[in-house]
Amino acid sequence: MPPAVFVSTGPLGLPPVEAADVLAQNDVVAIEFSGGPFTPDAAAVVRQQGQRGLQVQVHNYFPPAPEPFVFNLCDPSAETRDMSRQLALDAIELTSQIGATYYSFHGGFRCSPQVGNLGSPWPSLEMYPLAEALEVFGEEVT
Repeated sequence: MPPAVFVSTGPLGLPPVEAADVLAQNDVVAIEFSGGPFTPDAAAVVRQQGQRGLQVQVHNYFPPAPEPFVFNLCDPSAETRDMSRQLALDAIELTSQIGATYYSFHGGFRCSPQVGNLGSPWPSLEMYPLAEALEVFGEEVT
């Protein structure tokens, strides 16, 4: 039976292999890879952690993109949606490769925040209509 709680690598801000090592050294056996700095072999790192007996899954910003961006499947910018969709497809493929049951992600925002907005109070951002955001999001996930 899988553990009820996976511990995220995201808040550590370390490369994936270092984050996994820190967590494993602290007796964490279920690791959720999320975010962190770009690592060219991030998918291989996740597979290796599974092979060493850790339970692994991926979430949201994993594998990290070479250039940070705000994952947002309902952004009015087609470029942002394209990058978000590709990241999600890569993560779904990785999820399948490691035999994980789930890949989870945040649906998005009704605005276009910048990377610097994340993790701190946001300036006033222009919101677009909920119905429009839901329609765009629905098109991206179907």
